[in-house]
Amino acid sequence: MRPKSYIQQIDIKGFKSIKDQSIPLTAINVFIGANGAGKSNLISFFSLLKLMISNNLQRYVGKSGGADDLLYYSSKNTQEIHCKLAIRLGQSDLIYAFTLTYASRGTLLINKETFLKENTIIAERHSMSQESDIINEQDFEPIKNVIDKIGYFQFRDASETSRIKQQINLDDNQYLKSDGANLSAYLYMLKQVYPEYYHRIIRYIQMIMPFFDTFILEKEKLNPNKIMLKWKEKNSDLVFYPHQLSDGSLRIMVLITILLLPKDEMPPIIIFDEPEPGVHSSGIEIISSLIKQASLYSQIIIATQSSELLDFFEVDDVVVVNRPEIIIEETNQKISLASEEKQTVYNRLNKNSIEEWLDEYTLSELWAKNVLGGRP
Repeated sequence: MRPKSYIQQIDIKGFKSIKDQSIPLTAINVFIGANGAGKSNLISFFSLLKLMISNNLQRYVGKSGGADDLLYYSSKNTQEIHCKLAIRLGQSDLIYAFTLTYASRGTLLINKETFLKENTIIAERHSMSQESDIINEQDFEPIKNVIDKIGYFQFRDASETSRIKQQINLDDNQYLKSDGANLSAYLYMLKQVYPEYYHRIIRYIQMIMPFFDTFILEKEKLNPNKIMLKWKEKNSDLVFYPHQLSDGSLRIMVLITILLLPKDEMPPIIIFDEPEPGVHSSGIEIISSLIKQASLYSQIIIATQSSELLDFFEVDDVVVVNRPEIIIEETNQKISLASEEKQTVYNRLNKNSIEEWLDEYTLSELWAKNVLGGRP
């Protein structure tokens, strides 16, 4: 079963390490590869899409270091980025395609945009513009809504100054932010509006963190517009603060919250960038089961380096990410490819091609043996 809205395929040319790739997507997509293979480049392309849809392309280009850092081996080798996005929306097949062209002063301009419904062109624009000319078309609204509501989660900053450990505005609860910064305000909203879902979140956190009792979600007495992520242990009256939680515990709270949202609160597409650090094996198993449940309503895209995560998914959920090298067998010496030949390659596993191996080994074991590819 697939969610009602999902990306069927994304074709990318000329973006970072991606020279020319067509990537079919299913309900669950687990991208695994070594450091530098190109997992994060695919994830960052979704960030480009999301900002472009909200008229913030130039902001994305600027934050990324300029056009040369986005083009495949810089503007000396690549002048354009091409994208074609095939989306299934209910019973309709939609396509959004665009071309970004290198311009002076390290910028990218939108050269061409095309929107099709059932293979019929609904809107098309040819102009060198800084921002999208097509996103305000009424017929384009369905695609805009899907891309704009992509939920992207990357929890890496667990320092003492990270936003999740600070007081947050109580009304900052429209959606859960990518770093979980507004988790306290968002949980407060769920407790008031969706109490059954809130208590379910509590139960699942307890399954992974047996010491955890509940959250203490109260308005700050001296500033009732603020709230902080306070919590209690079982069999204790002490109130603890977020800085007294491990990085893994905070990550677990964010992951479980997003995966157990009410259907009408769930993003159509959920992207997790390395969700597993700091989560022990039993926790990974529980979170994987929740990902499978959530995939009935949201398309799931995961970038990971964890081979352990593979064992909780089906073979055809897994996409191996590679940046190939030529190997001379006689000397076993690796020789780098020419820059125009180097690129990230995305290969979805085929159960039939590794069926004999699966009789004796798990996916994580096959990854360790480099049967699946993707290892250095």
